[in-house]
Order: sequence, then C-alpha cells, then structure tokens
Amino acid sequence: MEELEKKQELLVEEVKAKAKELFKDEYCKGQIVYARISYASLEDYEDADIPADILELKNFTDNAGNINNDKLDSLKKHCVVDFDIHRDDYSELLDASKFTKGLASSFFLTNAHFNSGENAPTLSCVAVFFLPLATSVDDADSQMSENPIDYFEEAFELFLSIDGECSVPPAEQCSYYFGEVLELNIDKNN
Repeated sequence: MEELEKKQELLVEEVKAKAKELFKDEYCKGQIVYARISYASLEDYEDADIPADILELKNFTDNAGNINNDKLDSLKKHCVVDFDIHRDDYSELLDASKFTKGLASSFFLTNAHFNSGENAPTLSCVAVFFLPLATSVDDADSQMSENPIDYFEEAFELFLSIDGECSVPPAEQCSYYFGEVLELNIDKNN
C-alpha cells in the first residue's frame, strides 16, 4: 500500500505543475480530485484493429490473465484519462470555461488483464485531476454534500487508443474523493 501512496503523491505533484502551466496567465481556483476507475473493458474489436504491442501483452500474463506489473507502463502510453465536463449538472460546481485550456490530470494503471476470449485488456487505474471550481464555490466536497450531483463519478473516463481513435471503455466501478483546494495566481484575481 505504501508504494501506491507514493505513486499517488507523485501524481499530485505532477498535476499541480500541469495546472500551474495551464493557468500561468490567469487566476484559477480548483480542487484536487482523486479517482479510481476500475474494470473498464472494450468489446467487439478484431485483433487487426488492436495495436500489436497491446496484443503482445497476452504473452506477459499470469494464469488469471493479469498483465505483469512491469508491463503496465508500456500499456499506459495507449491510455488517457479525462473528465467529461459536458453536463449542465456541473455548472454550479465547476468553471467549464477553464476546461478550454485543457485538463491537468495524471494516472497510473493499477491492473490490466485479458478476460478469456477477449483481445483488448480490461483496465483499472488511479487518477488525479485538478478541476477548476466555479467562482461561487469554496470547495467541491461541501458543495456536493449540500447539493449532490448524481452520477458525478461517471464523468471520470479512461480511454484506450485503438486504431488512432480513443474509445471509452465503460467502467464497472468508479469512486472519487476530493483533496486540497488550490488558488493559482492569486495576484491576478480581479
């Protein structure tokens, strides 16, 4: 467990640096959010559509189909995490205009495995996001406790790039929790 905590701390530092770079010219208040996306799996892909280096990972699995941990980094280069901002439900919580600059996020795969007969792996990851908050919101967790957004966890996505396009595997489980609030470039707050 200690190794996972260290990896997560590194993600937080990486995400903070990305957020500072994204919003270097303007004030932005946001909150660190931790997400665990589990058992995201793609279906109905032919072997010919899947990159050869992903298919090769079948040679590096245990008896249960789990890809060896030392191969997860090579699979990660085919993956992307995202947060789907395109819902009106979020307008009172998040500053959607800030998302046009991009999303500060990072992740690591915690598990990937091939289910019997499937040619694309099922993925699980831990991800960290910096989500810009609406100006009226002090922190997301207190706002959500007063006005919870149903299915907020469904906005966290883990993509796998197949044939040059990113496909979103539906996750069987997703959980999240809020971390610290950051104010970037306070001197530029009008």
